[in-house]
Amino acid sequence: MNNFREKANFIWSIADLLRSHYKQADYGKVILPFTVLRRLDMILEPTKKKVLEAYQKHKGKKPEVLEPILNGIAKVKFHNHSKFDFIELAKYYC
Repeated sequence: MNNFREKANFIWSIADLLRSHYKQADYGKVILPFTVLRRLDMILEPTKKKVLEAYQKHKGKKPEVLEPILNGIAKVKFHNHSKFDFIELAKYYC
């Protein structure tokens, strides 16, 4: 999948598969949150390993101390210190 059109077609093919499992009114309630979560996951992906390492090192600290440390490593105002991300979840559930 090297070009935009191939990626768009791939996404729509998955959307078509999912659409059959949900009522039309409920489809957006599922797809939109997962789209947002996946986007956030992609933002955190480059720093995920360093965040996990820092979390193991500092996990005993109070949240008001730990949060700024992990956010600083993630380089955004949020982080994910769970071992799971979308790729790991796909391995686990597929």
